[in-house]
Amino acid sequence: MLPEELAEEIHAELGPGAFSAYVTHAIQRQREQDRLGELVAWMLDDGGPLTDAERAEAEAERRDMARLFAG
Repeated sequence: MLPEELAEEIHAELGPGAFSAYVTHAIQRQREQDRLGELVAWMLDDGGPLTDAERAEAEAERRDMARLFAG
């Protein structure tokens, strides 16, 4: 159950009519996080932890993507 104080705070910030959409979005985001956690667990079970080389490759790719979207 959503604590009343939290609900009132959200209502006050969003105004009338937006509460349901806000809660729906929050639930959708949580489900995405849950599924991502399930995927990570499955990947670790299937392939084990990342090696240092795999981590370095992923970090390099992340930096490339950050530059692409920043520029």
